[in-house]
Amino acid sequence: MDPGCGQARTLDDYRDPITHKLSFVVRGFIKDPVDLSFLTIAVSDNVHVTVTDDFGNQTGFNSATGGTVQEIAHSFTHHDWETDPETEEEFPGSNLVNLYTPRTGIYQVTVTGPAGPYAATIMGSSTAGTSNPGEPIIRKGVLVDGKPAIFWISYSSEVGSSVSVLPSIGTEQLQ
Repeated sequence: MDPGCGQARTLDDYRDPITHKLSFVVRGFIKDPVDLSFLTIAVSDNVHVTVTDDFGNQTGFNSATGGTVQEIAHSFTHHDWETDPETEEEFPGSNLVNLYTPRTGIYQVTVTGPAGPYAATIMGSSTAGTSNPGEPIIRKGVLVDGKPAIFWISYSSEVGSSVSVLPSIGTEQLQ
């Protein structure tokens, strides 16, 4: 379904009502990507995550506005969850930041939310699309007094390299 047009369910719904010709044109071609690298940080849905690159660009939750920010190239943030197809019950989800073809370097991760436990899952892939050794990394902590937890991730897209979590600062307690 096209979210911009609630009536359109398939491409056939874009036909001109008089001529019955399709009212769009497809141009271009599909090419396999050369670089399949990515870095994903997912946190439990009770908290938010913001990732900052070494240039100060951010993607994730913007605590000043309550919205999101998407400044890192080839990145996006979203909330993901599952719904039982029979009962339509929603299961707890995750807040995610995805970086596609990220630069090698250090990324700051800021977790914000109410006081209490959280979990962060960190996954990466090389330019060849292979998972990095030792992943995913699961980091569990407790936010204290609603103050943010800050930690850093070292990432490289080279085949065989691994993502590592560097020491944190702030008032969180690691579990």
